[in-house]
Amino acid sequence: MIEIEPPISTTESVQGPKRIIGFDLDGTLATGNIWESLNGIAGITWEQDQEWLRQFESQEINHAEWFDLISARHRASQTTRYQYAVIARSMAEGSIAPDATSLVADLLAQGDEVCIVSGGVDMYVGAVAERLGVNRWFANYTFVFDENGLNKDIIYDEDDGGAKVTYL
Repeated sequence: MIEIEPPISTTESVQGPKRIIGFDLDGTLATGNIWESLNGIAGITWEQDQEWLRQFESQEINHAEWFDLISARHRASQTTRYQYAVIARSMAEGSIAPDATSLVADLLAQGDEVCIVSGGVDMYVGAVAERLGVNRWFANYTFVFDENGLNKDIIYDEDDGGAKVTYL
């Protein structure tokens, strides 16, 4: 009788078990605040942003109302996809945490799957993921553009934590 070895499972590599490692982005793999930069090109001053934040935190407005104010200003600004992308890529170049590149490279070299799970903006999260060599990523906020490349909406799941869990 010939014994046949079972195939290696999809969760094991020749080196051992394959791990799936998820990182948050802001404050973990990267620093900075992409919203401050994106809001700036849409004409939202830091003071205005802080006032809306204060209204939200004091429960004068709810999250949807707060974000409607931000989204409306972005739509009215006529900012293009290209302009947003330039800011996202520029911020990604300068915001990756000092040890993040080597940490992610080491994990990938070991055969681990690495993903980024962020409540951030899709263009920025994607740009950081690309710089780090990460193929799997999730961003809760997605900018939607019309046929002319102008911002027409920003979609998101109000339950940021739940959206991250669903992605994972």
